[in-house]
Amino acid sequence: MNFSQLIAILRARWRVVLSIICLALGTTILLNILLPKRYTATAKVMIDVKSPDPVAGMVLPGMLSPTYLATQGDVINSGRVVDRVISDLGLDRSPQMQKAWQELTEGDDIPFMVWLRGRLSTSLKAKPTRESNVIEIDYTADTAEGAAVLANAFTQAYISITAELRTDPAKEFGSRFELLADQLRKRLMDAQSKLNNFQREAGLMATDEKLDIETDKLSQLSAQVTQLSAFLEDAKAKKQSIQKNGAGTSNEGMANSVVSTVRNDLISQQAKLSQLLERYGDMHPTVKETRKVIAELKSRLEIEYGQTGQLIGVNSNIVAERLAAAKSALELQKQKLIDLRGKRAGASVLMRDVENIQRAYDVVQSRASQAGIETQVASTSLAILEKAIAPTKPSSPRSVLNTIIALTLGTLLAVVIALLLEMMDPRVRTNEDIQNQLKLPLMGVLLKTENVPHSRLGRKNPPWLIHRNKSLPTTIST
Repeated sequence: MNFSQLIAILRARWRVVLSIICLALGTTILLNILLPKRYTATAKVMIDVKSPDPVAGMVLPGMLSPTYLATQGDVINSGRVVDRVISDLGLDRSPQMQKAWQELTEGDDIPFMVWLRGRLSTSLKAKPTRESNVIEIDYTADTAEGAAVLANAFTQAYISITAELRTDPAKEFGSRFELLADQLRKRLMDAQSKLNNFQREAGLMATDEKLDIETDKLSQLSAQVTQLSAFLEDAKAKKQSIQKNGAGTSNEGMANSVVSTVRNDLISQQAKLSQLLERYGDMHPTVKETRKVIAELKSRLEIEYGQTGQLIGVNSNIVAERLAAAKSALELQKQKLIDLRGKRAGASVLMRDVENIQRAYDVVQSRASQAGIETQVASTSLAILEKAIAPTKPSSPRSVLNTIIALTLGTLLAVVIALLLEMMDPRVRTNEDIQNQLKLPLMGVLLKTENVPHSRLGRKNPPWLIHRNKSLPTTIST
């Protein structure tokens, strides 16, 4: 079927086509008149996803997710928001709503709150605008004022619930952090008490001062033992030299002032004796006296030498005793330092426990403080961009749109019915119908003319043209 055949069918069955189109338009107009008018109010909320959080001081990564806006739409349609709207507007206490519930449910076992939530939810529509962070909240009601009130109520409830969704977890976390902080505080006090008791029993200080003092003392004792060992070896060498060569050959004997004085006196007297012997002879009283003085000086010198040797021996013994005492003190100091370091190691373990518990307590206390601030700062990233106002025109029924749709659908239905009728009762209406039905070639066509005088047909008309009053062309076929 081509277009000319379709036009021919529609022209032939124009009454049916026109009746169906008029029926569709009449029905639509009647429905537009009879259907109750509904009004839709729209509120707009902007979500700021780039400003930092006022408590955390940073942009929350979840707000940058592509699904964040879709999630906010689900929040608006959630039962928690609907319940908040019901509570704020007092719809659960409204006699009109209870009466409507009783009339519409007709005794069905549907709770009032379930019915009320369903009725409010079905008229709500929340959708993010394309390529922006703005959410439109549409509400449809029987009156323009009711639609605006409910749209604004849902907007306020959504902002309040969003703030609660942030503060409620913060309250729960805050209570948990407070409980954990109390437990850590008790553990910290116990660990600090153990550390103090251990330091008091071990005689330790909070710093490493005592350990440094004992280490310095050990170093001093070690140096003293080394020095006394050198003194003892020197004293032993001097003692052996005196025992072998005599006290007069030792440096101590030579350096003694008394010994030096006596030796000088002895030398002087010996020189005097030599002079007296040359002058007076051996028997002179002066010579005898001088020899007696020399003998006394020699005796005294030997006594001094003996005392010097004894002094060196005494000094050697004293150095040996002091060395033994220093070595004993050194060993004791080493053991004391080992014990002190062992105690310091035990104290270090306790100190590390205290530091670890202190660090954990500080972290928990900080999170508890932050959670406390979050519970008090009920801030959100939402802002009302545009409040809903009462619409001046109803949103439904859409008379113009419905009429256009009815005209379109009615026309399509009329065409379909016309074609169905044509299929049930086929007629010959065009040249193509003759060829398709008779299966014969078309030899010529007699054009349709009206009762027009021949003189008005013009000279260019073919001579075989005849006058007919029929509505269809006359064809010639073989």
